[in-house]
Amino acid sequence: MRILITGAAGFIGNALAAELQNSEHEVILTDIRMPEELYGHRYTYADLTDPKAVDNLPDVDVVYHMCAYNNTAHFYSKPLSVIDSTLTPTIYLLHRYRDIQKFVYASSSEIYAGGVQLGIVDIPTPEVNVGVINGIDNPRWSYAGSKLMGELLVHAAHVEHGLDYTIIRYHNVYGKRQVAHFIPEYAERIKNGDYTLYGAEQTRAFLYIDDAAALTAMVSDRITNGTIHIGNPDELTIETVAKHIRDILNIPETGNTSAAPEGSVNRRCADITQLRELFPEFKFTDLDTGLRKTLL
Repeated sequence: MRILITGAAGFIGNALAAELQNSEHEVILTDIRMPEELYGHRYTYADLTDPKAVDNLPDVDVVYHMCAYNNTAHFYSKPLSVIDSTLTPTIYLLHRYRDIQKFVYASSSEIYAGGVQLGIVDIPTPEVNVGVINGIDNPRWSYAGSKLMGELLVHAAHVEHGLDYTIIRYHNVYGKRQVAHFIPEYAERIKNGDYTLYGAEQTRAFLYIDDAAALTAMVSDRITNGTIHIGNPDELTIETVAKHIRDILNIPETGNTSAAPEGSVNRRCADITQLRELFPEFKFTDLDTGLRKTLL
């Protein structure tokens, strides 16, 4: 079987490439930049916002569509670029690969944020097909809106072309090589003497990258024409996680707390009942171990 991983230079995409390095399948990686690690796979350059480049991609049996512009700061400063780089490739790829065996789409827990803020989505959150853009004039929604529209596109391709799919909603994945998210940003700030903590009372349930990659490969074989969460059920305050980071880095100083950016959801935690039913023996990496692997 031939597999294509888009966004293969990215955080989760490259971890998935590592996870599949010893599989019996032929794996092809694509991105606009060469991944730091190829893990024995073949790499082909492609700008997925260019329809001709997408048309020229090789024929494959399965696509893992991991490509997105996931950078929280850029949600606010470059929202049009976020939408273009996240949504446009999905449109072209679904047209190009509408007849393959399966299309695996990387979505995000961000699609739930508006519903959580409005009190119409539960915490822990089950796999409900409810997505709310709570303020379309807030550029933060450029990413979540693109991911939500991507899910609509996948369902549309299934209805119109019979394309089998798996939709994965990731919840706060972290690990080495990650940029522009809370854990690497906070660690870098406190190393440089800025101890400000934003959104200290908000909660998240963080999932270590190796767990995310392993579960991605596992669920794609088990879920067809359905949606599943990949996340960790251990919900913690940002303040608690920040203290873990300071302890590991041996930085005792604490600083002022400040409000999170507008639109940042107060709580996030996945209901992973479906995941546990499929893989009851799976052992999640605990936060201390994951943070040490990430920061040291």
